[in-house]
Amino acid sequence: MWHQSIEEDLFDRDTGLQKPHIAGLADLAASALKSRSANMAEWSAVMPRRKCDDKSKKRYISRFLSNSLINPARVMTGFMSEVMEMMGGKGFLNIS
Repeated sequence: MWHQSIEEDLFDRDTGLQKPHIAGLADLAASALKSRSANMAEWSAVMPRRKCDDKSKKRYISRFLSNSLINPARVMTGFMSEVMEMMGGKGFLNIS
């Protein structure tokens, strides 16, 4: 449900991620949002991957987060224009 919306949004952004990485990030983001936690054990409990046991899910999360092919700074470039626009609209940016 949530992961599908997140995945569609990630496809529309310039994140530099490959298709399987987009799907994985969508699963992790949805799990974090659903559990409202930064705890990997809680993410694995709600992760939408049905055919895996909890131990496999935890290994998947750990491998995904340490994947050198995923550059967080590069991923965030797909969000920067939107973030900057929101910050400017709220008066956070005071450029003289």
